[in-house]
Amino acid sequence: MITNTKTKAINVLLVDDDKVDRQMVKLALAKSSQSVEFNVETAQTLREATEHLASNNYDIVLLDLGLPDSSGIETVQKAHTANPNVPIVVLTGLADEEMGLEAIKQGAEDYVTKGKSVEFALVRIIRYALERKQIRRNLQEHIKRLNCLYRLSHLFEQPKISLEQIFQESANLIRNAYRNSDITCVRVIFNGIHYKTDNFKKSELSQYAQIIVHGEKAGTIEVYYLGERKENEPNPFLEEERDLLDAVAERLGSIADRRKTADEIQLFRNLIKQSNDCIFVLEPKWGRFLDFNDRAHESLGYTRKELLDMSIKDIDESIPDDSSWQEQIEVLKHKVNIIKEGLLKRKDGTTSLAETSLKLVSQGTEDYIIAVARNIPERKQSEQKQTKLLEDVENANQELREFTYIISHDLKAPLRGIKTLVDWITTDYADKLDDEGKEQMNLLINRVDRMHNLLDGILQYSRIGRVQEQKVVVNFNELVSEVIEMLPLPENITITVENEMPTIKCERTRIMQVFQNLLSNAVKYMDKPQGKIKIRCVEENGFWKFGVSDNGPGIEEKYFERIFKMFQTLSPRDEHESTGVGLTIAKKIVELFGGRIWVESEAGNGSTFFFTLPITHNAIKKQDQLLISS
Repeated sequence: MITNTKTKAINVLLVDDDKVDRQMVKLALAKSSQSVEFNVETAQTLREATEHLASNNYDIVLLDLGLPDSSGIETVQKAHTANPNVPIVVLTGLADEEMGLEAIKQGAEDYVTKGKSVEFALVRIIRYALERKQIRRNLQEHIKRLNCLYRLSHLFEQPKISLEQIFQESANLIRNAYRNSDITCVRVIFNGIHYKTDNFKKSELSQYAQIIVHGEKAGTIEVYYLGERKENEPNPFLEEERDLLDAVAERLGSIADRRKTADEIQLFRNLIKQSNDCIFVLEPKWGRFLDFNDRAHESLGYTRKELLDMSIKDIDESIPDDSSWQEQIEVLKHKVNIIKEGLLKRKDGTTSLAETSLKLVSQGTEDYIIAVARNIPERKQSEQKQTKLLEDVENANQELREFTYIISHDLKAPLRGIKTLVDWITTDYADKLDDEGKEQMNLLINRVDRMHNLLDGILQYSRIGRVQEQKVVVNFNELVSEVIEMLPLPENITITVENEMPTIKCERTRIMQVFQNLLSNAVKYMDKPQGKIKIRCVEENGFWKFGVSDNGPGIEEKYFERIFKMFQTLSPRDEHESTGVGLTIAKKIVELFGGRIWVESEAGNGSTFFFTLPITHNAIKKQDQLLISS
């Protein structure tokens, strides 16, 4: 509405080639200046008028239809094309009222007849024209906002469209619904993912709305105004746009909530469908079946339609009539659930023993019974298989214990006898044995010792994981030093610990075995005149990573896996006495503790054996190590 204030002048473009008519119109507008102020600019041709309309902002055009370069209705059409947003009031002569009405049909707001009456009618007509323009603009903006909500609702109804597509399309729809859509950008943020219009850019002028799901903030809608706001200009955002933003945010939260609930329901349905139990939903009063999974009607031999026409007393022999069912309901009202065994009747007349659980649940104002029936023979058969499996494992363990006993006693005893006998022969017949005979006796003793060591290796390997010692806090600095002192270290070989070792709670003897096997191998196979062995440890990806490196002969890559297998060695046993069990034992110990072991090497350039141990709650903080060691 045009109010009776002079706070905002009305900019008028007067298009008329008649000087007298122009003066008459100006005079009429000037006389009304006490209520409304008019800023009037003039043009005498249509061409001049269109240039003005292209370069200036006018509130209204007063247009004469008889111009030097245009006349009649065509003049209205051309002026309207030059700026469709500016309302046009046609100035007509006394005999041109029909033309004025035709001009309204072609887009003019109104017409006024030139003459004395123009003084009284012109201001009123201008006011009405501007009011109609504002009403039309408001209606168009309202339609844009309604269209946004309508198209969002249409999106929500499409079951195959994803939430991601909905959020992206919502950003575009919101932008198009704003009055200044060409200088407005939108971003929707949901669960940390951004959905933006193609012109997105942050600015100081913005609006926000929160997307709420399950009572918690799940995202936001952000709208930014990209135009320049001059001093004292009103807020570029309308109150109606603020309301639209809140409405869209509420609808997005609602659809996200529904989609999440639908996904959860579908997941629950899939779980029920895949269950091996018979699951029923019953109404409490008569025990009629309302729903059930496929397993239920398939195991009973009924079609889905047949079972929906039945009640629980038709299949459960322990509930022969309605009164029996009502007794169960009364018990359920005072207990969490009922578990009972009974016979379920199939369609072919046979029965099966089942364990059935009944539970009373409420959904809104309605009560329902959930019944889950499990075939007892199947369950018992599963339990029997599990029991049999445990028995087999125990039998295997018993056989392993017996095998270990045989190795430690029955097999070692003859070896000890052979060695003793060879010692007697060597001593008693020393003067009768020549050099070749003595060499054969020594070779026999070596073979007996090798067999004895092999049996020890097998025994140690079999005890890993089966015999456990108590875990204690172990300072690896002290443990490694102890292992080094135990080794028969030649003078040409040095072992260096390069950095501080951790303190860990573990099985001390097992970890000592790992270091003993790795270090003894490095010493045994050293082929350099100055052997160097280095030990280090680093913390890496949640593990302690230990490394034992040497400058020995190295290992070809094709043997990296083989060396960790039982009884595998890379050199003849007569050259380097070895059982081929040490690395196998080390591998089993490390893997038992949740780590892994591997080698990195190059033939002729030494080797580095790595193994890892997980950093768990058993690891001791570095600041506590001094206290522990003290």
